[in-house]
Amino acid sequence: MGAALLAVPSQVVSVLLGGTLEGPAGTIAARLAGAALGALAVACWLASRDAGTPAAGGLIGGVLFYNVVGAGLLLTARFGLGMESMALLPAAALHVALAGWCIACVRTKARME
Repeated sequence: MGAALLAVPSQVVSVLLGGTLEGPAGTIAARLAGAALGALAVACWLASRDAGTPAAGGLIGGVLFYNVVGAGLLLTARFGLGMESMALLPAAALHVALAGWCIACVRTKARME
């Protein structure tokens, strides 16, 4: 489902919720994305006690994927689609920085092994 939402979000929302990204279907889709981000945050918080385990490494990999894709989508929105917003480029920069932090964590773990 996640890959389909990335590739063809309007069609997925139409099939899944029977509407467009505007109105109630858009609200549900946004809340679902918010719930996913909340779940990711809780997983990171709980894994903070398990630093160095394979599960923590997998979680960092997932967060890295999210931040790379998030930065790519935001930059595409700005430069590919011409969207403008005060928060668009700062949000993209934040995702790039967080992706860099994930890479640093993975490299640090690899050096320690």
